[in-house]
Amino acid sequence: ESVGVVGVGTISSAAVRGLSRPSQDMDAPEIMLSPRNAAKAKALADEFETVRIAANNQAVVDACDCVLLAVLPGQAEQVCEPLTFREGQLVISLMAGGALS
Repeated sequence: ESVGVVGVGTISSAAVRGLSRPSQDMDAPEIMLSPRNAAKAKALADEFETVRIAANNQAVVDACDCVLLAVLPGQAEQVCEPLTFREGQLVISLMAGGALS
């Protein structure tokens, strides 16, 4: 399975670090980051070999089985509205106070 992250900030960086450390029960998943906050995305890609940076947010959605939405609530509509998700694709919101509808 692959995990995509749209919005690379403090909360999603912590999630990526946790997911990227393999345990004895499972390997670290392939993780695709949006280019939002390029400095944090690059730092995570440099830190973990399973983390890559996509060209844009839609590329994250297209490439991944599970997508973490981690943008600020005030940016959610602008960032998420143009995205096209697949039927059955798992989408998890890490947005405080934001609805997925």
